[in-house]
Amino acid sequence: MITLTRHLAAHAARRVDDCSEILSCLCGWTADDEQIDFGKVGSGVLAQEGAQRAAHVAATWQQARMITDEAGLDALPSGAVDISEAHGVAEQKIGEAWFSAASNQSFEPELPGVVVWTPADGGDQ
Repeated sequence: MITLTRHLAAHAARRVDDCSEILSCLCGWTADDEQIDFGKVGSGVLAQEGAQRAAHVAATWQQARMITDEAGLDALPSGAVDISEAHGVAEQKIGEAWFSAASNQSFEPELPGVVVWTPADGGDQ
């Protein structure tokens, strides 16, 4: 499972070339210049590009952390936290069982779900 640090490094911002005003990403994504109002000089253009890039990074992060099958769930380490798209409740894997914040009974999470934290991500849950 990719960590946020590795994901952000893979999606680092860069300019397409030295003369370009268009923001790009190491993965090949490029800001949509048709959605940018170049009449807003300076920081206005940068803010618009930054908003597009932030949306791109968030979407690719969610896609990279999406679990769609039992094999993906089984591969997660103990301590991982998932949010099921079906009901939006945080679920944590403890040992080989899954528990919801709303119950002390183990269950099988509904898929798909997005992994929001693993022990490899570090920090607090």
